[in-house]
Amino acid sequence: ESRRTRAAAPQLTFDDGSRAIQEPLHSAADAANGSNQEISLSRDPSTTSIREYYEIDRLTEQVLRLRNGGQEENNWKNRIALQFPDELLADAPEVCWMFETALPGSFVFCLGDTTYQSCCPDQVAAAHLQADCLIHYGHACLSKCSMPVLYSFGKANLSIETAVTAIANQVAATPVTRLLVLYDVRYHAHMSNLEERIRSETGIDVVMGKIPKVVRRPQQGGSNVTPTDGGGGCGEEHCCSSTTTGGCNSKHNNEQSTRDASAVETEATPEITSSSNDPSSNDDDKEDSMPTSTTGGLELPIDFNEKGPFTFLYIGEETSLQYMNVVLRFLSAKVPPENYWIWRQTQEQLSTELSPRFQKKLNRRFYMVQKSKLASVYGVLVANLSERHTQSAVLEIQRMIKNHDRSSYIFAVGKINPAKLSNFGEIDCFVLVACPEHSLLENDRDFPTPIITPAELSMALGVTEWGQVEYSLSIDNYLCHSGSPMAARGDDDDSEDDAPYFNPVSGQYESAIVKDDTIDLAALPGKGTLTTYNSAAADFLKQREYQGLQVEAGQTEVRVAVEGQKGIASNYSER
Repeated sequence: ESRRTRAAAPQLTFDDGSRAIQEPLHSAADAANGSNQEISLSRDPSTTSIREYYEIDRLTEQVLRLRNGGQEENNWKNRIALQFPDELLADAPEVCWMFETALPGSFVFCLGDTTYQSCCPDQVAAAHLQADCLIHYGHACLSKCSMPVLYSFGKANLSIETAVTAIANQVAATPVTRLLVLYDVRYHAHMSNLEERIRSETGIDVVMGKIPKVVRRPQQGGSNVTPTDGGGGCGEEHCCSSTTTGGCNSKHNNEQSTRDASAVETEATPEITSSSNDPSSNDDDKEDSMPTSTTGGLELPIDFNEKGPFTFLYIGEETSLQYMNVVLRFLSAKVPPENYWIWRQTQEQLSTELSPRFQKKLNRRFYMVQKSKLASVYGVLVANLSERHTQSAVLEIQRMIKNHDRSSYIFAVGKINPAKLSNFGEIDCFVLVACPEHSLLENDRDFPTPIITPAELSMALGVTEWGQVEYSLSIDNYLCHSGSPMAARGDDDDSEDDAPYFNPVSGQYESAIVKDDTIDLAALPGKGTLTTYNSAAADFLKQREYQGLQVEAGQTEVRVAVEGQKGIASNYSER
């Protein structure tokens, strides 16, 4: 009879972390759809040195410019924070040492795991370590921050000759007069050359998205420096004087200008190609004087869609969240593009047909808006503390919910997942305040509660209407439209806002929840007398089987502490 041997306990293995860094990050859905061809930002040591790839010289020059001209000497602590994506972490130690050598007396450190998303500058972690400025590497959503941020996007390869040939052939076969070009910021180093080549080969008008330029704000006790992308509020230049946005909310405008008065450089977004292309040395005064708007994180002339039909061209991958946001906004625009083109560099192919998944995504968002109309308790989910206007947006959301007789709670839970949000069963709907690239969750069907954006909240509460404004995920655009004349409607006595409406989600007519300022206290159950305050959240908690750890002071027998088991997780013992 053979003996049965007991299998050994599993043992944990440890390494230097390189295995986790080099492991490709692909979801099962991407593998099933065949869309796992990502753009690698890893440096090739045989062709590019660390100093050249990470632009040590250019960024050092800009840090010195901040220290010498931007900050008061007594406020500068010589602490520089570096933020890397996962694929570049292997080079982080050597990059830190190079910066410390180039900046004598400075303490340069690398931030760990990001608070929210890697595309957003982790201003929270940098502020905890008292950093003077933050250098962000890799893909960025270009969120406006209140801390000086220097960007280096990386240099992804782009087949310019092949792309220009394919675009020229398509222009010859399609009546195109104007071409609007937006791109993944990893290709920024090639965009100037691509723009010139397209113009010379096709002869059509090309409108290229621009990286937002350096913004400087007045320094306390020092000289004032005029910002280049607008003063405050929504952050859009000439917003309040523009007729296309419906006006800007002066309330949040004044609050934000007061809070940012001491900030020296709100965002520093340097060009990548060379120091000669630095925004501070940009001599294109004609373009700088034009009012701009932001789409997909890139600046465009505010009237680009008023000069006639145009075709939209995106340089990047179809799976990009930036591309998703731009297409959703254009699909809901009053003047949409005639054609949607995309140049996929991984396949070196120009696609001229818009994928049907975008219309499905827009239908999904319409469904979420209809479902959120039935909510009475909203949770404001803050998922980006680095955005300059996050606080203004949260205050505006709370004001809007309160004005419609609903309840709201604020949550900051870090990176969002279904397990975290499932702990708050009393919330009927969450409003996600995040950067534009992560305002729409890819796995939103896994969450038990609807999650909508601030703009969708305005539609659910009837402040704005679906299709009346562009579907934008930007906090700036939300703050602009929240102060529009449409938001102030409902004061007319003939208003029918309290009329029942048909909800396609429930399949029946629902009663609208409308605020009534003329309440007869004597008609209420309490007859106008002082009563006990009832909280919806507290009532819901009483109904839950598990209500958290109980104190039970004086009800538990006092015992002497006993030594427990010892060892590691895979092998405990009583020794």
